[in-house]
Amino acid sequence: MAVTTRAFAGFVLVVAVAVLGAALPWTALVFGIVFAVSAAFAFYHVGVEQHWFAGPSTCTASGAGHAKTVEEMKKLILNSAPVQCDQVQWSLFGLSMAGWNLVVSLAMVACCIAAALRPRVGGRLREGAA
Repeated sequence: MAVTTRAFAGFVLVVAVAVLGAALPWTALVFGIVFAVSAAFAFYHVGVEQHWFAGPSTCTASGAGHAKTVEEMKKLILNSAPVQCDQVQWSLFGLSMAGWNLVVSLAMVACCIAAALRPRVGGRLREGAA
């Protein structure tokens, strides 16, 4: 999940908390499932980068260039270097982007579980339970 998608989903969750008090548990659980799937994909990607798992046999090359004929397309394909899926392309504080995706996705799963389990009385948050 891209950062902008995750931010939008977080915004929707916050709006759901404010507007849909009674419907919050199922909304939070749906978002929790989405973030859990994102965490699973991120874990697999980190595993490929760390050589815990075998990655895909081929990776996609960049889509640079515009071929007008089949021969031009063939030249573009044969002259482009594929992206290495099992090598970290960029990292921040020792974590690759896949690692950051895993951390943020797990944090969002925890937030969704916490929102789903908040104590309620009659569909609204219980007084003093903040």
